[in-house]
Amino acid sequence: MKAKFKVVGANSNTEHLRDKEGVIVKTYFNGPTAIREILFGDEIYLFDQKTVDFLPDCVLVSGFLSDNKEKVGRVALKFIPQHEE
Repeated sequence: MKAKFKVVGANSNTEHLRDKEGVIVKTYFNGPTAIREILFGDEIYLFDQKTVDFLPDCVLVSGFLSDNKEKVGRVALKFIPQHEE
């Protein structure tokens, strides 16, 4: 099962992804840095994770998101739990 996220915060470069859901397909670690490949529809974006906030009702991850056109923007992603039956 892959981790699923919803875009809940965006700036002008990533606004087109607001309310879209994506799944992490791969993660790269370099020391304390985590770069994740997130699939939105049929496009892969690179996410440079900066913070993780554990709130009473959700988990938010924020950082920089880039596409294959070299467009970079800030996003906040809300973790969507997957419940196994």
